[in-house]
Amino acid sequence: MTSLGTVALMAALTVGQTDSPSEHLKVLQPLIGQWVYVGPAQSDSAGIGPKGTEFIAVMTYTWEINKNALRIQWVGKSADKKPVKFVELIGWDGKQKKLVSQGFSSLGSVEHNVWTREKAVVICNTKGVDDEGQEVSLRYLHKFSGDTMTFELVDTTVEGEEKPDVEFKYRRVR
Repeated sequence: MTSLGTVALMAALTVGQTDSPSEHLKVLQPLIGQWVYVGPAQSDSAGIGPKGTEFIAVMTYTWEINKNALRIQWVGKSADKKPVKFVELIGWDGKQKKLVSQGFSSLGSVEHNVWTREKAVVICNTKGVDDEGQEVSLRYLHKFSGDTMTFELVDTTVEGEEKPDVEFKYRRVR
């Protein structure tokens, strides 16, 4: 195909596209990078250990598919356990007009999420199933100050039972 033919084909493919999915994902830009938490578990966890167990967590946010999706990878490790892994992919749902994602952990938990941003806070509204097969809902709040991200889990319910809010301070390492 000639250069002129390539330009004509590209123009034809973009007709009717008012905005790309990547435009909608720009609100998630503050997340990009690698973040590390070192400290105690805030609650009991099958993969980490009982509340108070010291562990390290690395959370990495990277663009995928020409910035039309955002990939999250979380790895947590305490001294006595195998690493726990979680992977999620966020993208624009053109029909629902929302940022949505699906996440899966190495322990068997599954999350179905809707993402928004209110001022400087990135919010993830989550419904899913934990590693024990229990229905879970919660909100993740991501708040930023320089190279620190406060990661809060709020409004958590497990099988309808309310759980306490927890907070982790992550430090950006790249």
